[in-house]
Order: sequence, then C-alpha cells, then structure tokens
Amino acid sequence: MRLEDVTAEIRPRSDWEAVDLGFAMVRRDFWRCLCVWWLAMLPPFLILGWFLWERPLLLAVIFWWFKPFGSRMVLFELSRRLFGEQPGWKAVFREVPKVWFRRFFYRFMWARLSPWQPVTFAIEDLEGLRKKNYQQRAGQLARRGDGVVMWIYFLTDTAALWVGIAMFFVAQTLMPEGQDSMWRTATEMWSYEDPFNIPLIITWTASACLMLGISLTDLFVTGAGFGIYVNNRTWLEGWDVELAFKRLGHRLAKVAAMLVIGLLCLAPMTGHAKLSDADRKEDKESITKIKEHEDFTVHSVTLKVPKEKPKTTPTSSSSSS
Repeated sequence: MRLEDVTAEIRPRSDWEAVDLGFAMVRRDFWRCLCVWWLAMLPPFLILGWFLWERPLLLAVIFWWFKPFGSRMVLFELSRRLFGEQPGWKAVFREVPKVWFRRFFYRFMWARLSPWQPVTFAIEDLEGLRKKNYQQRAGQLARRGDGVVMWIYFLTDTAALWVGIAMFFVAQTLMPEGQDSMWRTATEMWSYEDPFNIPLIITWTASACLMLGISLTDLFVTGAGFGIYVNNRTWLEGWDVELAFKRLGHRLAKVAAMLVIGLLCLAPMTGHAKLSDADRKEDKESITKIKEHEDFTVHSVTLKVPKEKPKTTPTSSSSSS
C-alpha cells in the first residue's frame, strides 16, 4: 500500500463525508463494480435457481443472505483502485473462490447480521487480521461513525425493497401491448380470495426485481463502509500528515537536486579561472615587498672551533726515555 498513489483526496472527514467518499468511488467505477458483484453472485444462484424454480421468493431470501459474496468483490475492486492499481480480470477470477469459502461459517452464520460488516470486511480482507487481533482492530475502528453505520444498516434493506418495487411497476408499465398475454392471464388467475397463491410469473418477476434492487443498493453500502474505514484510519494513523511529509520530501529532493546540478556547473568555472597580467604583477610586487622586510633578513654567523692537542700519558714518556 503506497499512500502517494491514492486516487482520492485523503484528509480527515466527518462521518457523512466519509460515506459520500465511498459513494463517489462506486460512481466512478460503477459498471466495473456491478460486473464483479454479479460475477461472484450469479454462478451459485443459477445453480440454486435450477432447484428452486418453483420457489422464487425463497431464492430471493437466500440471495439476500449471501449478498456478502458480491460485497467482498466490490471491496476488492475499490481498495485496489483507491491505491492506484488496475486489477485485471485474471486477478478478479482468482479472487472469486476466496470470497465463497474464506471464513464461511463465521461470515454467514455468526457475524452475518452485524451492522458493522461493511467496515469489518476491510479488516478481514485487506489487513488479514484474525481472532484477538481482529477484535482489537474492529474495536478501534468502531469508535467513529457508529451512528452512521446504524443508519446505513437499517436503511439498506428498505432502499433495496423500494428499488425492487419501483422496478417491478416500471417493468409492468413498459411491457409492450400484445405481448403481455401471459401477464394478463397470471393477474386474472391471482384471486383476492387466495392472495398467497401467487402465479409463478409474478413471483419470478418480483423476485428478479428485488434481487436487482439488492445488487444496486449493496454496491453503495459497500462503498460507504469502505469510505468510513478509510476515514477512520486517516484519523487514527494520520494518513494526511504522512502524505504531506512525503510530498514535502519530494519537493525538497527536487530543490536539492537543482542545487547540486548548479554547483556542479559552477565548479569548473571557478576551478579554471585564470589570473590577468596585472594581477600577476601586483602579486609579485607584494611578495617582493614582504621579503624585503627586516624580519626576513638572512643573518650568517661563522664560528671557529680550536683543535685540541693530544695529551701525553706517563707510559708514553717513560718509553721514550
């Protein structure tokens, strides 16, 4: 993770500003996020749809329960793109089996209804923390934005239901005339005396609209959770300060490089400078004048050392006699 490669402005934000940051990241790569979301969700539910063809509402409930499959793929995409990476489809396909099987029982049995899932997804998948370390980290990041997370948690499914109902009525309204015979027959068969005996085409249409609504809202919920996660880490770890120092370091490095280049250019000019004839003559006169001072007079002294005569010893005198 290189903070200098981020593709969004990193600064401390309020909780709702952090949510808006997540929404902006999803809007920027909307179609890519939607594709990777369905890439994780579609294969298992095509298989389930084959066995639950007569029970589309049950399929929609299972679809809602396992929507974290798609959420984790959206988180994978947003986190890589935030830090300047462009994950290819090969990397995306390698990630799909991981979101299906990694910590399956904990995610879908124990912590499935946790309102903090959009935030804790990043702690599990991006930081790779488990057990005690995971709990401590989640406790740190849960100190900010708890009110916003609760609002998102309670409004998510309401928004998904509202979008599904809206799409259901839009599909009914835009159905071409003359090709709606099956729909008319189904509505005529749906008796008010037995309202729970809904024709299959109506339940399938409603379930499909609901699942599409879940997919659209979950994209932005995942983005909001990731935005809160990034904002909380910015507050805790000072990402904005670190980025400011790194940018300052880059600017100072450029200035230092320019100074070194300038000194290297000036060095040959000063090293090879030549003295003029007048300067040489003046320097010679100064040296001569200094040498003529009495302190620089050379004095010589000649000392004569007398030679010593050889002394005579008694033995030498007796021998001579």
